[in-house]
Amino acid sequence: MRNLLVGVRSSHSLDRLWGMFKKTFANGRRALIQSSLATAMAISFTPFLATNAWAERYFGQVVDEETGKPLEGVGITVVWFRVPYVYMDRTYTFHSAQETLTDKEGKFSLEVAPGIDWSPFTHVLKEPEVVVFKPEYKPLLNLTPFRMTGSVLRLEKLKTREEQLKYVSLSGFSFGATFPPSALPTLTRLINIQSKMLGLQPIW
Repeated sequence: MRNLLVGVRSSHSLDRLWGMFKKTFANGRRALIQSSLATAMAISFTPFLATNAWAERYFGQVVDEETGKPLEGVGITVVWFRVPYVYMDRTYTFHSAQETLTDKEGKFSLEVAPGIDWSPFTHVLKEPEVVVFKPEYKPLLNLTPFRMTGSVLRLEKLKTREEQLKYVSLSGFSFGATFPPSALPTLTRLINIQSKMLGLQPIW
């Protein structure tokens, strides 16, 4: 009888130890899952926070270089590109764009930010490519963010047909990548106006 009681107690002790082990394992597994989820969320929100940190306002005025008069309807185009983290040949891919037009006083204001790049293999270049263009005028290209914050930008009037023909397609604006005209509707419309003035077909 005594041996039977000892066996029962041993069995209860083993059951208790097994129960404690399962509880500890379950708690550890739950903590691991919670830690993994927290890490994944941190990684997911990092590009969002970084992207928002880049957001800024471009503003200024565009005038005729010769007369100094404000130019209305000048297109301000800001284009963001992304590149691979690892690459043999630096390849630019279109990411996003923002556009606006100058008002009657030649002034413009535009909130710019690239938006999130969800690809784990690429990242958005910190500085975008900027184009300032009006039909019959030579565009300003590759402007720095400093030039786009409160500056007076001066456009030179193109004198000949040959000069104007340089800017009847997106290729004339020296973008780092090719993309459809639909990606830049404002700039495309201005290019089409210039094309029509020269008796050419619209690009899109």
